[in-house]
Amino acid sequence: MNESILNEQQPEKTEIMQKITEGNAEYIFNGFCRIENGVMILSYSFFKCFATEQTYDILTQILVNKLETLLSEIGHFVIYLNMDRCTINQLNKHHKYFTSLSVMFQDMYPDKLQKCYLFNTSRSITNIYSVINMFVDKETFSKIEILYKE
Repeated sequence: MNESILNEQQPEKTEIMQKITEGNAEYIFNGFCRIENGVMILSYSFFKCFATEQTYDILTQILVNKLETLLSEIGHFVIYLNMDRCTINQLNKHHKYFTSLSVMFQDMYPDKLQKCYLFNTSRSITNIYSVINMFVDKETFSKIEILYKE
């Protein structure tokens, strides 16, 4: 487990929005999804600032490009998903996108996910952990783990 990933601070929404206004795509895309030390790190704080039906295709392409890079380097992937500032309502808002993304990745990358760690989850997200299985198959669900701060 990479402690530096788990302890990194997420920028405030105003900072992210300022970077979007400035057109700082590198900051935004790397904040949303980056590869570090052989793992993919995703940030919900960035996702929620610009995820809409109009941007889903762009977000998906960013994820696919990063996954392809990671797979070409090590043949499988581990994901750390920072759920900071994610609420049940926001999950519901993007439910169809998350479901289609999950199906697409299961089809494109069968047996490539080694582990998916969720961290900085709110109490409500943690309480409905089992609902995640609506988005993924049972084998994938078994690879998802919530990490708690010690």
